[in-house]
Amino acid sequence: MKSLLVIALGVLIAVPVIPQIRDGLLVGIVRDEETGKPLEGANIVVRGTLLGAASGRNGEFRIRGLGQRAYTIVVSMVGFRPAVIENVHASGPEQPILEVSLRPTLIVTDQIVVTASRREQELREVPASLSVITARALADRNIVTMDEAMRYIPGVTVLQDQINIRGSSGYSRGVGSRVLLLLDGLPFLTGDTGEINWETIPVGDVEQVEVIKGAGSALYGSSALGGVINVLTRNAPDHAEFRFRLYSGLYDKPRFKEWDWSSRSRFQSGLMIGYAERLGPANVLLSVGRSVDESYRENDAHHRWTVFAKAHTDLSEARRLSLTFNMLKRTHGNFFWWKSLREATIPADPQRNGTVQSTRGNISASFRETVSERFFYVVKGMYFGNFWRDDSAGHVNNVSASHRGQTDVQFTYATGEDHLLTFGVAGNGDYVESNLFGRHRGYGVAVYLQDEWAVDQSATLTTGIRYDLQKASTLSAAGRLSPKIGINVAVSQSTTLRSSLGAGFRYPSIGELFVSSAANVSQLIILPNLNLKPETSLTGEVGVFSKVSDDLSFDVAAFWNELANLIEPRVFIKSIRVSPSDTAESNRAVVEFENITRARIVGAEVGLRVSWFERLLATDIGYTALWPEDVGQGTILKFRARHTLHTSTALTWGELRASVDYRFISRVDRVDDQLIVLAPITHGQSRVPIHVLDLRGSYALSTLGLPLRIGLNVTNVLNYHYVELVGNLAPPRMYSLVLEGAL
Repeated sequence: MKSLLVIALGVLIAVPVIPQIRDGLLVGIVRDEETGKPLEGANIVVRGTLLGAASGRNGEFRIRGLGQRAYTIVVSMVGFRPAVIENVHASGPEQPILEVSLRPTLIVTDQIVVTASRREQELREVPASLSVITARALADRNIVTMDEAMRYIPGVTVLQDQINIRGSSGYSRGVGSRVLLLLDGLPFLTGDTGEINWETIPVGDVEQVEVIKGAGSALYGSSALGGVINVLTRNAPDHAEFRFRLYSGLYDKPRFKEWDWSSRSRFQSGLMIGYAERLGPANVLLSVGRSVDESYRENDAHHRWTVFAKAHTDLSEARRLSLTFNMLKRTHGNFFWWKSLREATIPADPQRNGTVQSTRGNISASFRETVSERFFYVVKGMYFGNFWRDDSAGHVNNVSASHRGQTDVQFTYATGEDHLLTFGVAGNGDYVESNLFGRHRGYGVAVYLQDEWAVDQSATLTTGIRYDLQKASTLSAAGRLSPKIGINVAVSQSTTLRSSLGAGFRYPSIGELFVSSAANVSQLIILPNLNLKPETSLTGEVGVFSKVSDDLSFDVAAFWNELANLIEPRVFIKSIRVSPSDTAESNRAVVEFENITRARIVGAEVGLRVSWFERLLATDIGYTALWPEDVGQGTILKFRARHTLHTSTALTWGELRASVDYRFISRVDRVDDQLIVLAPITHGQSRVPIHVLDLRGSYALSTLGLPLRIGLNVTNVLNYHYVELVGNLAPPRMYSLVLEGAL
């Protein structure tokens, strides 16, 4: 750690001598080549520098800080072919406004992402597999909570609400995550259980979601064991804007009468209203949402209120301050597993009539200063509060209040034409008070450094290292060093090779360490374990991306992941005293989190994108094959599917958009047999391969002079019945009508 601190300190000392920002200004406008209409939201990057911008409502953009030399500009936008303009100078009396025209295309290679290296870069420069979900894709699929969107990403599966990237995760309900969720670049896991709460993400205000497949601890620290998901929220535009989104869905009846528990139809509905405007020096947006899901299962209804607000102001040409507020208030029923397969839509008796009330939210701030075209720094901070209580039969059973504060100070410095350094420090603090977990504090500090070396014009070598120190309550602190190395080689203008090797780790959550419960919905007694060690992983990948033509591209990757000290819930019989008043021990079924698994996951992933009939149709195909081995037992890892297939075909014809999605997940080989027997979960072994077919279509009413789009979605068209998680029947067919508009 000392050597790493010395390196970081040395670069920090050099910061004051970095040249201050120059005053050169580039003004431009981005248009659709076919229609001539201005494009809002295009990304503009100045190659060889850290400068960039996004086009506004009229397609205009402004980039300050340029010198007197010539620059190369890259302009990209989803749905359009990127444009590269060379020999560009700052605007002046003899330099007209830069006019850029983008040609529509369905094959995108130069999309701008920020997660892989903590800065803006082109997608093809990333030395690891990375998937992107756009705001348009979220809206077209009528995504209500973000976990629904994850199901459409190749190599990703979701067990009810726990995400699994390339087999890195199994299932432990409500505790821990081997995938790190970021909200605008800061960790967004709960302070008590260390889990992802998908409902807290403001889906209606998301600009883009980036998913890194593989260990990311060298830049992001704990929990980035199997991957990183970065949710980027939208900024308020420069103009006044009113938006709304209204939807209503109807659950179809299940195939079997025994599962039709309700005498009436069950609905899902929601409304989001948002307004943005420039108020004085600040751009401000505010949105409020209300959603109700009556559910297809008894005691599984959800009622949600959401509020999201974001403001940013440019303190100067080089300084921007952003503030964000986000809150969720939710009430929902308790449905852990079914009563039996015959009564699959009714919860087991101990879960009947239970409700959970929760309030979750965050306040965050971000300050960025561009010191020169080669240097900028960002200071971020966030408070994340998580409060919930579990009521049953009029009694408060369990309560938890967790507070998490975190900060990150990042510096990015291009030392010359060949090296780009990203370095910084991060810290977090937790306070938890709960009858389940006790009263505990935790903290963590970290320092990180990454170097991107342009070996030549075609190859970039990326190396990085991060040291984390984490401590929970009175337990001893644990330190972890996470290195990585990656290389990206452009063998031609259309083909790129990549390879990476990186370490990951996850420190056990307060919930896993200290949870204790003698009475819950199962017959199991939950015990604490203060001897848990951090999980570790070593992940390698080699891959190739090739754009064969404007109508065809493919991506192939092979990967390997070695994991150790995996924390899993172990269910067994133990002789214990259940309460202090017990005079003797008795044999009871218990569950305890333990470091019980050493695993090796080997696999391959193939992606193909084809456009047809002059961009009228586009087809995406993604297939992932895994061999997830429990090395200690010589068996397949629990809760992992060995084969997944995702296909999507989309039609774009004028104002009409339509698509069909198909998802296949092979039958899970192993589940937790002891949990099924001792919980107990009647018919918990019942599971089948997953086949899900979705249809959707929408039409813009702009031809009628109305700023509206109306859509119809049908999910699970075949009304195919399956389980993602033991004892949990997945949703049947649903019909949804969507209306959205913007003024």
